[in-house]
Amino acid sequence: ILFGTRVRNKLTRFLVGLPYMFQPKPPKWCTIKSEKIAGVKCRIYLPDKTRKTSDGLLVFVHGGGWCIMRPRFYDSVMYSLIARTGCTVVSIDYTLSPEVQYPYQILECQRVIETLYEEK
Repeated sequence: ILFGTRVRNKLTRFLVGLPYMFQPKPPKWCTIKSEKIAGVKCRIYLPDKTRKTSDGLLVFVHGGGWCIMRPRFYDSVMYSLIARTGCTVVSIDYTLSPEVQYPYQILECQRVIETLYEEK
């Protein structure tokens, strides 16, 4: 093996992220905030009054098999979800593998969801 798992994983993350480096700006009706919820980084998509038609909250856990991808890669999907549902969206930026081992990512997501539920 020429490279170890960590180097191979970082290279994969870089290559997968290339197409997302040049995304369009968010629509004027959506504000994006980065916050920590239960100690976990989250990306919060807040629609303005014209798009917010629901008091509901959608929690999004991005794809990538717990080891690649980032919430910002799904921005266009989040804008579409907001436009269709009228909800605020919280996208969890869980810690990726191999920096932490599974099931740490699921436990982070669980903490965020429990905190959101308790705080309503």
